[in-house]
Amino acid sequence: SARQKAALPPSKKAIKEAFRSLDRNANGVVDKRELILAIRRDPALAKLLGLPPRVRMDDGTREVFEATFQAADTDNSKSLDLAEFERFFAERQWRVGGLNG
Repeated sequence: SARQKAALPPSKKAIKEAFRSLDRNANGVVDKRELILAIRRDPALAKLLGLPPRVRMDDGTREVFEATFQAADTDNSKSLDLAEFERFFAERQWRVGGLNG
């Protein structure tokens, strides 16, 4: 049914396209600045990634963002490559039980 299809996680192709759109300077990695700008532009993406759409220093959202980014950045490079992004996305989908939670 359409409802079941809506609950399926995005395809690898869709995740790759999302990564490319996040990687504003096309250097093959997404840094914190690129991710903050992307979630500000696209609240649906922020929700999907479990991030606040606005990251501020004084309201706890910065801590949430930092913890989430560090969890995804498995090689501690201060940026996410496609493999890290795909892995994080897959783990995130597993935890929330698909897009519809």
